Amino acid sequence: MRRYVFTRLLLKVGGGLLETTEPIGSENTTVAGDVEFSPGFDRTDYGGEKFTIFAPDWGLYSNYFFADEQNGEAMNDAIYERTVKVEEYLNVDITHIIDGYINDVPQNVRSTVMSGDDTYQLVLTHCIAGIDNMVIEDMLYDWNDFEYCDFSRSYWNQNCNENLSLNGHMFYAVSDYMLPDPNCILFNKDMIEQYSIEDPYELVRSGKWTIDKFSEMCSAVTRDLDGNGALDFNDQYGLATENDWFWNSFYYSSDIYLMSKDSSGAMKLSVNNERTITLIEKLDKLVNRSNDVYIFDFQDSDEDRLDISRGRSLFQMISFNTLYKYCDTTVDFGILPYPKLDEMQETYHTNDWSGLMCVPKTVGNTEMVSKVIELLALYSGNTTIPAYYNFVLGEKLSRDEDSKEMMSIIYDNVVYDAGINYRGFSENMINLFYAIPRCVVRDGNGSFSTWYAMYASGAEAEIEKFMEDVSKLG
Repeated sequence: MRRYVFTRLLLKVGGGLLETTEPIGSENTTVAGDVEFSPGFDRTDYGGEKFTIFAPDWGLYSNYFFADEQNGEAMNDAIYERTVKVEEYLNVDITHIIDGYINDVPQNVRSTVMSGDDTYQLVLTHCIAGIDNMVIEDMLYDWNDFEYCDFSRSYWNQNCNENLSLNGHMFYAVSDYMLPDPNCILFNKDMIEQYSIEDPYELVRSGKWTIDKFSEMCSAVTRDLDGNGALDFNDQYGLATENDWFWNSFYYSSDIYLMSKDSSGAMKLSVNNERTITLIEKLDKLVNRSNDVYIFDFQDSDEDRLDISRGRSLFQMISFNTLYKYCDTTVDFGILPYPKLDEMQETYHTNDWSGLMCVPKTVGNTEMVSKVIELLALYSGNTTIPAYYNFVLGEKLSRDEDSKEMMSIIYDNVVYDAGINYRGFSENMINLFYAIPRCVVRDGNGSFSTWYAMYASGAEAEIEKFMEDVSKLG
C-alpha cells in the first residue's frame, strides 16, 4: 500500500504548480511508494467506447471525484487530467452520473442487472448501505475475473481486498482511485500550552498516545467557567463531541474488528473479547464517571454544538470530510489519530468511512472495463493523490507540518472490516457496531457483556445466513 508522506515537490497541474507528495515518472507512469509503474498493457483503441461511473451525491463523491473541465483549482484539474490520460491511452469516453443518495445505489444496480443492460461500468457505493444485498442478489462482477486489474500493485488496497473477500470472490475493491475518509481528533493548541499539557504530537510519535492518556488530558482542562456549580454548555471540557458514529472508530484504533475469518475462511463474530471489554470500560469511565465530556446530539443546530471552534474544548472527534467547516475558525487546532487502546499496540489504525468500488455483472466489454479501472488507479498516483493529500488536506485543512505528519499516519493505516461493510446495518449487528455510542454514550450503561448478550445470537444468525447466501453464488 502506498505511503502518504506530505513533502514538498512540484507537479504541473492545470497550467499551475501544485505541491505534491512524491516524484513523478514519465507521461504514462506513476510512482507508488518507491516503485515506478507503467501500464501492464499497450495502448488500445476502443473507438470512443463509453465508460460510465455511477455514484450517489454523498461524501467525497460530491466534490473530489469528477471534473468536466479545467478551472484552475488544483484538485479539480488533477481529476480532469487523470480522466484525459486514461481516455487518450485507450480512446474511451469516461462519463459520470452522480445522483440520489446512498440507499439509491443498490436499486440503480438492480435495475440495470434485471434488465440486462450494460448501463454502468463502475459503481461507487456507500461503505455499508446495500453492500450485502448487492452481493447476495448476485448483482456484481467478481474482480478476480478482470484480467487487467493487477491487484499485486501498491495502488490497490490489500487490506480491503483481503478483509472483504468472500469464499474466494472479490465483489468490492478499493484502489488509489478511491479517496479514504477516516475520522480524526482535533485538539486545541492554545489549551495545551495554557495548561502545560504534554505535546500530543510527541505522544503519537513515541507510541504513548493511548485512551488513558487521552482521558488524563481531558481531565486536566475541564472547568466550571461561570462558577454556577454545575457543568453546562457555557463551561470548558476535555472533550466535546457528537453522540453518534464518530465513537465507532475507537474499535479500530483499538485494533478490534466486528467480524474476522477463521482458518477455513468463513466469517465469524469476533468483537466479544478482552480488548473490547477493556475499551468499553475505559470509555465508560471517561464519559459517565467523570465530568470531562460534553455530548451534543448529532442533529443539533450549530448554535447548540459545543465544537472546538468555540475555544472551550480540548478535543473533538471529526471526519476529514467535514474538516473544511473549521478552515476559518480562529482557534488554533492540530490533527491527531484516534488513540490506541494501550502502548503494547503497535499501530494507530483507523477505518475508512468512504465507499467501495463494484461493477454490475452485466458489464459487457470486460477487457476495456478492467483496463480503464486499472489506469484510473495507476494515474491517480501522479494526479489526484498528490492534489488531495498535499493540497486539499495538507495545505487547506492542516495548519502545521506536525498535522501533516499525523495525517500520513492516519491514511497509512486505514483498515476495513467485513462486520461493518457487510453487516453494519443488519438488525442485530448494528447494535454491536454502535455499542459505544448506544451503550456507553447514550444509555450510560457501560456493561459490554450485558449489551453483547442481548444481540450476539441474533448477529451470529445474521452472519450465518449471509454466508449461506454467499455460498449459493458458486
